[in-house]
Amino acid sequence: MGQNSDRRARILLINPNSNEATTTMMVAIARSAAADGFDIVGATATRAPTIIVSADALEAAALEVEEIARLRDGECDGVIVSAFGDPGLAGIKATMKLPAVGIGESAMLEAAGNGRRFGVATTTPLLKAKIDALPDTLGLRASYTGTRFADGDPQQRQSSPRSHLPCDGSFVSSRRNLRFFRAAASAVLRKTVFLDMNSAVLDV
Repeated sequence: MGQNSDRRARILLINPNSNEATTTMMVAIARSAAADGFDIVGATATRAPTIIVSADALEAAALEVEEIARLRDGECDGVIVSAFGDPGLAGIKATMKLPAVGIGESAMLEAAGNGRRFGVATTTPLLKAKIDALPDTLGLRASYTGTRFADGDPQQRQSSPRSHLPCDGSFVSSRRNLRFFRAAASAVLRKTVFLDMNSAVLDV
């Protein structure tokens, strides 16, 4: 989009989970955070589960995310991969000229700003290895404090938004962890990138 163009820049938000309601929610959050001159449109995967909870499902979702990005290439000016594991992001960056970000990488870069230490709260323990590898890729290992996992079935937690990142005594046992979860309310990031319903990255 040229500097003198009156056209609003269109950002394609791809939800790798096959949940239209989640896509609608995330698009609304992105629109509320977007600067003037930007429009956010959503696209939802159809072959993935409604919530990605395993490394195998994350890798499978990457293929469809890349397909969606290629199919919508001429309709948008940038891409947000809106699942915390950033499935398909590497392929989009490698094969397309569109600017592309993932909410996982963007959240960690934001959280680590000014030398802050940060960790991840998530309901998906089977993705631990994938999450733990991302700080290494981004050069943030020294700032990364690790992952915290909520108890229970992620699928059940998805149906009850208030229970995604619990602050009850069984999980939050210290003032530091309480700060960790309170900060989840600030999941909308300055880059118009935000976290999904199942994970949060914040400074600790």
